[in-house]
Amino acid sequence: MSEPKKTTKSMKIMDVNTNSADIFLAQNNSNVLIHGHTHLPGKNILPSGKYRWVIPNWTINDSGKVTGGAIKVEKNKISQIST
Repeated sequence: MSEPKKTTKSMKIMDVNTNSADIFLAQNNSNVLIHGHTHLPGKNILPSGKYRWVIPNWTINDSGKVTGGAIKVEKNKISQIST
């Protein structure tokens, strides 16, 4: 139901405030923010140069196969999974 509605909304209100994200990371001594989907999935660089990963919509079937998209986090590596 969100697909038709997002066409009439400003992208600014459908995403996080990047300055607030930078403040949050600084307060928590972190370099990367990973959060649930907005309508701009993928890897973004914040004004501070730190990274923000936005998880796209996804489903996982009974055998563990990801459909749609997800974020894979491994030691020192983050990548987007899309199918």
